[in-house]
Amino acid sequence: MSTVMTNDSHLVSEQHNIASFPQEDLAVSSNVSILNASGELTEQEKVVETVPKPKDGIYELCNARKDKLLPFLNNNTLLFEKLARSFAWEINTNDKLRICSQLSIINAFYKCCEYGLDPAASLGQAWLIPYKSTIDLQIGYRGWLKLLFSNPLVSNVYSYGVYKDDFFEYELGMNPNIKHVPSKEKQHKDNLVATYGVVKLKSGEAQIKVCFRDEINESMESSRSSHKPDSPWVTHFEAMALVVPIRKLGKNLGLPLRVEDFDEGLNHEIKNI
Repeated sequence: MSTVMTNDSHLVSEQHNIASFPQEDLAVSSNVSILNASGELTEQEKVVETVPKPKDGIYELCNARKDKLLPFLNNNTLLFEKLARSFAWEINTNDKLRICSQLSIINAFYKCCEYGLDPAASLGQAWLIPYKSTIDLQIGYRGWLKLLFSNPLVSNVYSYGVYKDDFFEYELGMNPNIKHVPSKEKQHKDNLVATYGVVKLKSGEAQIKVCFRDEINESMESSRSSHKPDSPWVTHFEAMALVVPIRKLGKNLGLPLRVEDFDEGLNHEIKNI
């Protein structure tokens, strides 16, 4: 806003449009000029007001706990920043997540840092699922692979789906083995018969786990958010089905995870951190 004062005390106002820049501080100038005896404008005063950029409340909430969470990430500040930004984006772009309780939001971010998993839905490492006023963090297939590969005893991990027309046989015991010849036909999730996971250890030993469709369905039904349209069981069924045997293998290998992350059906309370 610029204001010009004339010698007969008449005010002339000139309005300027100010663009909004949400990512930067905005400087607003106010100039006051007076007409001198020669009829020339002379600047008498310049006031600069700084408008602070708007803050991301979710990011600030995460960043306020940075010192407590950095040890989970080996004091990697860049990784913390990446997880905090990714987490804030997922919350801010989902209205159902935004209305969840602050305690639930904090707890979900703690788990992301505790396991070192990025909650970006596009990565498939972990899913933020709204349930009433709380957030369930479900570890995705890629998240389980990352956790298993972090085990110093593990050399390789993989999981596959078995469909109706595939040739499949497996053997347990002293020398566990799987023979799987996939059909060349394009398959649909309704034809999924089973999923299996294989963990190869650096010692040469291999551990296998086969889960048939009834066990997969049982795992899905035990998840309290599986019926929701935004649940990964609805949007990424095959990927979640691959998680079932991998999760059970992770439990056998003693991964340092919370109990509820091995059993989707376990009801647990969110602790005050």
